Amino acid sequence: MTNPSEVGWRLVYCGLAGVAVSAYGAYVEYKKRTLQHNYTAMCDLSSYASCSRVMTSAQGKMLSYYGVVPAGSMLDVSNAALGVLAYGLFVMYPLVRSLPNFQYAYLFAAIISVVISAYLAYVLAFVLRDFCLVCVTSYVINAALLWNSIKLVRALPSKQQAMSEAKKHAKKRQ
Repeated sequence: MTNPSEVGWRLVYCGLAGVAVSAYGAYVEYKKRTLQHNYTAMCDLSSYASCSRVMTSAQGKMLSYYGVVPAGSMLDVSNAALGVLAYGLFVMYPLVRSLPNFQYAYLFAAIISVVISAYLAYVLAFVLRDFCLVCVTSYVINAALLWNSIKLVRALPSKQQAMSEAKKHAKKRQ
């Protein structure tokens, strides 16, 4: 059986890695937008592998690209900035593990992140026709978060299962 605490800490470590990668992506995007052509990011490997070109593309701000928020508004943040927030949820595992059925919220968040990653990977390969090391690293982290979220759901009983088990043990003691 999988140890829930061990899986939980793997979620924290993946979340920390995601925060670091996303923060770097946000930094690259900020530097490229403010310094324009005078900045070359470490992840700009070649003319066909440029994370700064991907980060500053229209699709790099998914919320305004799809009209969820107005372009240029305070909520028009980069995908990398959204990643910092999303990965931060996984870092908070020690704080939320006492909440009932929290593991399902983590599983839902991980599924959403993998679906968004799959879409962004499609955009990266077939629309932008580029390679982004920061992006691909975040896709791998999202897959690891999904894997560990599934393991956590399997390792922890739901509230109903826990109550049922408690009732069984109480009857045995009588």
